[in-house]
Amino acid sequence: MGGKVLMLHFPLTYEGEKIFWKIDYYDRALKYGSEDPADPEQTTRVLTIMLASEY
Repeated sequence: MGGKVLMLHFPLTYEGEKIFWKIDYYDRALKYGSEDPADPEQTTRVLTIMLASEY
């Protein structure tokens, strides 16, 4: 079934706007979390950037 989708999430502020960003670690098919997020052969990383006001 796949591993967990790990997420790193850190808020930051730029020109007065609070920005959220995160990195998710998926399997190569982008269906489940990666079994080994450190292994680039079986992991696809997805970066999401958004304004906090959009959350």
